[in-house]
Amino acid sequence: MNSIKISKINANVYYDTLDNGLEVIVYKTPGFQKKMAFFQTRYGSLKNEFIPIGQTKMKSFPLGIAHFLEHKLFESKEKINYFEEFQNKGAYLNAATSYDKTYYYFVCSDNFYDNLTKLIDMVQTPYFTDENVEKEKGIIGQEIDMYSNNPNQTIYDKLYYNAFVKSPMKYDIAGTKKDIKKITKEDLYECYNTFYHPSNMFLVVVGDLDENEVFETIKKNQSSKKFEKPFKIVCKKYEEPSKVAKKEEVISHNVSATKFGYAYKMKIKELSDEKEDYKRRFAIKTFLRIKFGCLSGFTEDLIKNNLVKSYFNYSHEIGKDFVLIIFSSDILDEKKVKSLIDEKLLENIDMKKEFELFKKAAISNYVKTFESPDSICNHVRFMYNEYGKIIDDCYDIYSNITYDEFVNYIKGLDFNNQTKIMITKKEEV
Repeated sequence: MNSIKISKINANVYYDTLDNGLEVIVYKTPGFQKKMAFFQTRYGSLKNEFIPIGQTKMKSFPLGIAHFLEHKLFESKEKINYFEEFQNKGAYLNAATSYDKTYYYFVCSDNFYDNLTKLIDMVQTPYFTDENVEKEKGIIGQEIDMYSNNPNQTIYDKLYYNAFVKSPMKYDIAGTKKDIKKITKEDLYECYNTFYHPSNMFLVVVGDLDENEVFETIKKNQSSKKFEKPFKIVCKKYEEPSKVAKKEEVISHNVSATKFGYAYKMKIKELSDEKEDYKRRFAIKTFLRIKFGCLSGFTEDLIKNNLVKSYFNYSHEIGKDFVLIIFSSDILDEKKVKSLIDEKLLENIDMKKEFELFKKAAISNYVKTFESPDSICNHVRFMYNEYGKIIDDCYDIYSNITYDEFVNYIKGLDFNNQTKIMITKKEEV
């Protein structure tokens, strides 16, 4: 077992890699009742074409299969109701799938080690049959329908689809009903055996726990199971162009007022240094907060000047080699609002005062991260998913980043590649 001291935080992170490749990370929170465990695989909807374990050729799988697989791991041959089992042990159980990861977790105050063993066994004991796969297709189909009936979700889905050309970021994480109809139990086992190997996973534990007991519990559990030797996973790489797939689209939906969405897509250079990547992410987020955050007054001005009806939202997706910035609103004067967004993004003004303010806020928020088990888990999971390790000196990164560095990161952003979606009210028949 190894440990790493978090800079400026009076705490250690304990970590080790087991013989089967599973990475285990433990963060102790003395005095906290809440205990958590996240079992995460580096597998999400983006990894849809890959060479399955034991094979030599690239294979394409139905869209949405990573999310489908997440659902199926709650089913067992013994017909165990895992949600009920965890609830009976005083724990909350859940899972989620995103573009680049799938994770399973529980939260409890008591019976931690029983719950931990049960979580690991649940994830590592897949049970897929023709019958239970067909049954799940109907359940996930209903979930897809629910999201498609939400106009705000439709804006985001369409913007992603129209922004990306080749990347699977185009597609909804759950896929479509047409996609999931193609999924077979054989597909699920191939995906599971490839991406749910312990060497592609990590387990994060946070709580007032003894780190030695945690590691011993996990090692004992894993020693009783047989896995293939760790192997390199080969996935298809996509050369995503700078241009967007489609510049504009108009659709009708169940809305009372017209809604607009804009996406600004830009390619950025992939950085090999994880600390530089972390700094650039901070710089981009800070830039958007300065321009459009709650302290900017941008939304209030739009509402006050009767340019939007009730809301204006922005969000961002920052990857290693791309940035996507999304704006959405029930706009009343589309041309004027779009012009103001462009003007705000491109204006060349001194932001040093605001930058220093957000720098201080980032340092404060970083320290507060370690006061909450939930925040700690999210921070550690992000680090291991993105970088495969903990960056221990984030405090110093926030403290030492200069305004000139911030400006240089922002200069690398190209706001010329855009796509627009307009959602209008369905005509009554």
